[in-house]
Amino acid sequence: MTYFVTILGVVLIATALRDIFHELFHPSGSGSASDALTRIVWRVFRRLARYFPAALSLAGPTAIVVVITAWTVLLVTGWSLVYLPHLPDKFLFAAELDPSTQGGFVDAFYLSFVTLATLGFGDITPTSDWLRMLIPLEALLGFVLLTASITWVLSLYPALTRQSALAHETRLFIEAERETGIGFGDLNEAAAQTLNRLAGQLILVHSDLTQFSIAYYFHDRGERTSLPANISYLARLAEQGGKSNSAVVRLEAVVLRKALDDFAQTLAKDFLNLSSASTGDILTAYARDHLKEQNSIEAKT
Repeated sequence: MTYFVTILGVVLIATALRDIFHELFHPSGSGSASDALTRIVWRVFRRLARYFPAALSLAGPTAIVVVITAWTVLLVTGWSLVYLPHLPDKFLFAAELDPSTQGGFVDAFYLSFVTLATLGFGDITPTSDWLRMLIPLEALLGFVLLTASITWVLSLYPALTRQSALAHETRLFIEAERETGIGFGDLNEAAAQTLNRLAGQLILVHSDLTQFSIAYYFHDRGERTSLPANISYLARLAEQGGKSNSAVVRLEAVVLRKALDDFAQTLAKDFLNLSSASTGDILTAYARDHLKEQNSIEAKT
């Protein structure tokens, strides 16, 4: 029984560490457990949004809290199971604690929690040499978890800012075309620079999404800064640029179209569970998943 409990604890610790590594340190990967939790949170908030539309904007922040809490619970519980078979025999209890009444899972969980949190109250201390080496290791992992989680959050918000900036610029093109009646196909060489800039921004957003998959679940309520609502217009710009008389404009239009195709395929594979769908259909599903209507010239005229 002792070996079973210890092995179970090691498995929980390994599961948490693997998930943390993939989510925080793998350049283009994500942990399976955190992905599953994030998708569950998203579905719950999408259902709530039917009755409270503003609720969907809380899905992303809530998912971060849920994932970090899950990592903490896995680590604390895992280390608790490692300590449990050795309580109270291999631990020294403070004078106010009666060892004969201690040694259950609550004490193991308490010891693990204060160790992971690096509090170090010292009311329960190990007497065995190998346990004296093991407890500082948990404290070190607790410090790593705190630092990595903060770094994760701080790195995520610049990615969300780039996503909003691309959506905002795209929306401005939509509004400018409606107001002036000048289509992108009416422009000449100057259009090449614009297409190049938009393609570069989209590539950055795509890279952000592969590194921080949780960014997908941040819902922007505003129409002007919502990428799902406005991204389909980039396909229109690429189509217009492809009909230009300028070879440079046509070249940049192809680059933008291919960047859109790559972005759409990532959406389809990692988030929308679509296969053999066109880029247009994927972008439509992307907008629908965020409870948005595509903001395009065709939809408004």
